Amino acid sequence: MANPMLMRALDEVRRFLMPSRGIIMWSGTAA
Repeated sequence: MANPMLMRALDEVRRFLMPSRGIIMWSGTAA
């Protein structure tokens, strides 16, 4: 069901934001 393109984009975003895991958690909590 998931699009390969979407999965690839998510992987790139996760790799890009990996150094700032705290920011990701804060963003998820704020969103």
